[in-house]
Amino acid sequence: MWHLPLGALRGFEAAARLKSFTAAADELNLTQSAVSHQIRTLEDAIGVPLFVREHRTVRLTDAGFEFWRTVRESLKRLDHGVQRVHAYSKPTSLIVAAEPAFASRWLVPRLPDFRARHPEIDVWLYSTDRDLDLETDEIDIVIERDFDSASAQGANALFSEDWVTPHCSAALAARLRQPEDIKGEPLLHDERDQDWAAWCTSHAVEHIDTAAGPSFSDAHHSLSTAEDGHGLVLASWLLASGARERGALVTPFPEHRLAVPGYVMTVILETTTSAMTQAFEAWIQGFVPVRNGDVERN
Repeated sequence: MWHLPLGALRGFEAAARLKSFTAAADELNLTQSAVSHQIRTLEDAIGVPLFVREHRTVRLTDAGFEFWRTVRESLKRLDHGVQRVHAYSKPTSLIVAAEPAFASRWLVPRLPDFRARHPEIDVWLYSTDRDLDLETDEIDIVIERDFDSASAQGANALFSEDWVTPHCSAALAARLRQPEDIKGEPLLHDERDQDWAAWCTSHAVEHIDTAAGPSFSDAHHSLSTAEDGHGLVLASWLLASGARERGALVTPFPEHRLAVPGYVMTVILETTTSAMTQAFEAWIQGFVPVRNGDVERN
């Protein structure tokens, strides 16, 4: 890759996306001839044509389209990396990684409390579902589900237990008297091991198409859809706690539930951040584990 004219990649990406050298030049504050020259240089370096030049228009070749996908993703990663680097210009930044649903549903609503207690610390919340490499990723604290891989890394229990049970709006719950009544109601799905099929099997609910209904990659969105009255979601008791407190969601069958892994926290103690990580750890440990079906503050 070192023989590639890396400065030309922005021009190529813009021209491929906009399907125009002129439009790419306008976006990048360059001349049209400069963008055209960048792309010619890039084509010479790669050895294949990236565009078909037609009268007043351009279109990607098959090779150009494949290369555009690679360049687009690479530039996104570079932009994200630059944004991450900005955190290090603030010595008071504390980088906390958490899965998106936990970040949105549990952590973010409580961060103002941490800010009030520690105004000198700026939390940088990195929400991601990808597996993190604690040897290479610049993270101070990781909060994740307590799967075997997490436990093997020496993570400490945060919320040692959790479970899933149906949640829905109060209006929908008024139509439900027993578990079998969910038949005919929209079922919402997110990416979890314990799904509607497992719940129905565990509680002897039969003759229901447990695969029907919309699916969501993020539990935050399935919870929001249920709050709007558009179906039942098999939701984490912990993540749905805020919605229950607000009355946005209710549990028609709280005793009918399935156990799921709780959450663990890994703290990376570095000399420059140890005071901040210890403060965050002490703060979050102030939220006791699930008791009597909810999370309470000590």
